[in-house]
Amino acid sequence: MKNKTGWQILYVVFIGILLISCGKKDNSPNAPAPVEKDYIPYQIGNTWLYQVAPTNGDAPYTSTLTVVDTVLVDGHVLAVVKEQSAKSQDDFSLTYFETADNSLIMHQIADFIPATGDTSRFVFNPPATWLMLPFVKNDQWQVFDYNGDPKQIPLVGSGLDLESLFPGQTLTVHLILNGKTIGSENVAAAGQTFEAFKVDFTYVANVSTVPIPISGSLASFWVVPHTGIARIVFYNLSGDITELRTLISYTLL
Repeated sequence: MKNKTGWQILYVVFIGILLISCGKKDNSPNAPAPVEKDYIPYQIGNTWLYQVAPTNGDAPYTSTLTVVDTVLVDGHVLAVVKEQSAKSQDDFSLTYFETADNSLIMHQIADFIPATGDTSRFVFNPPATWLMLPFVKNDQWQVFDYNGDPKQIPLVGSGLDLESLFPGQTLTVHLILNGKTIGSENVAAAGQTFEAFKVDFTYVANVSTVPIPISGSLASFWVVPHTGIARIVFYNLSGDITELRTLISYTLL
């Protein structure tokens, strides 16, 4: 599942944030004010088109994100975002998000595999805190804590291929994914220059056959409030860039 859904989910998550505010409010005097409804727009019908440039020599291609629906699951109103790659029109994924006043929460992801007709689904328990809002320089948070088969780790993308380090071995892994807002930078995308917030994701993984933790960077995102993601970079276990994604165009309803 991870090879197929990692980068999709990472940048899909950032695209949609605030269609509805469903989370619990922090009423303490020092609590940040709730972000605006369209801090990052999550209106049904909104779309974002990306140029995807792998660094392994594969040809570039495009990928589209579309906010397709809202659903009620266990009392939570979730926004649904579909990721569709131009490489395969029958191959797509859906992600389900709940928005709170000051965080974006991911509940589940679903990946559709046309070759087998199967659906691979991962439900976060507890739900993953993907972003802290609004973006504030040096804010840090834990995204999720995973224990289990490294092949089933959600959101990690093709770069974090832990099992390839130990071929033929049966592994278990304890992985913690963390997020941090680095600050604001100017980014060129979609024929414009945006002021975007850079958000880094890093991991610490304890593998059953390794005496010391494995840690590193997973991805960097440049997010533009009221617009979406302008740029994404993914890294492998060695810290090398594996893929660059750049916003080509977008439609906000």
